[in-house]
Amino acid sequence: MPLTLHHMIMHKIDKTQHQTNATPVYKDSPFSNNETLENFTDSLSDTFTRKTSKEYANFHSGENISQFQSILDIYLQNSTEDTFNIFSRQATELLAEKMNTKPASTGGFVVIIDYTLSSRFLLIALVNKKDGYTEDDLNIIATEQLNIEQLSMAGFVNIDNHQNPNSSFRPLAFMRGTREVSDYFSSFLGAAENRETSAHMTGVFIRAFRDFVHDRGYDYTEAETITQRVFSFCDEKRQNKEPLDIASVSNLIDPDNPNDFFEFTQEQERGYALNTVIETVDKRKIDTLRTFSYKGQGIKLTFDKQLYNNTIRLDDNNNLVISDLDEEFLAKIREELE
Repeated sequence: MPLTLHHMIMHKIDKTQHQTNATPVYKDSPFSNNETLENFTDSLSDTFTRKTSKEYANFHSGENISQFQSILDIYLQNSTEDTFNIFSRQATELLAEKMNTKPASTGGFVVIIDYTLSSRFLLIALVNKKDGYTEDDLNIIATEQLNIEQLSMAGFVNIDNHQNPNSSFRPLAFMRGTREVSDYFSSFLGAAENRETSAHMTGVFIRAFRDFVHDRGYDYTEAETITQRVFSFCDEKRQNKEPLDIASVSNLIDPDNPNDFFEFTQEQERGYALNTVIETVDKRKIDTLRTFSYKGQGIKLTFDKQLYNNTIRLDDNNNLVISDLDEEFLAKIREELE
């Protein structure tokens, strides 16, 4: 899906670490859209999406609405270049104030972007510079570049979900970082305390899925077939940076009873507390559906679960038997160990 850039601006916050001297420096007006900025936005968005150390949250509600949400909602009522400029300055000033509550924080370039990819997003990223090199007429020249691969701090608002009261998504996502530093950023956004991480929710999903398969009494072959099907679906969502809809997984598990797994995950007494949508699938957690891993007693063993009861099995005496190894593997063992 092509990216549509609505508005983009970059301000700066000057701040010395361990001091409370954060000072905003404002750009006069938003950038004029061009291909370079669209590519920059796409790269920055992709970098943030790939970060695994993110938390998802709702805004504070009712009387506790944050100042950031208030100025954002005013902007969203009339999203022009002028109102975006006003909003970006207010947001940068608010961020500087929050920085001063955490002396360990540092300043940087505040990039604020309103864009549409799969949904409409507002991305706010704190970016620093890094030393780099470029080429000019076969000469190597030292230069400084914006370091978007190592974000200091970043977060986005899924505007579509924020404005849809029936959405199952939490509209806020932000980098966790170190607690002392990241707290000011979540406070700046106005994130409520009931947060979740992609790793935690993916882990809860896997636990619910395994419990469901066990409760339904599938035999080994059926269970493995369903597990591989679910793994492939989840991994495809992860690679495409798409959310995982639990209702879709439920239909995938048993098309004849498409709501069974979904309803299973929503039963309060089981304690899953699983969202109907997981915003980002965690790779390490989802890989446990496909692979078995054990580390202990001087042994580290990892193998594809489909190999069990085939090339890898337990015999009647509880000995682990590995068979049908290729000659290259066997030669390596002889070379290293004999």
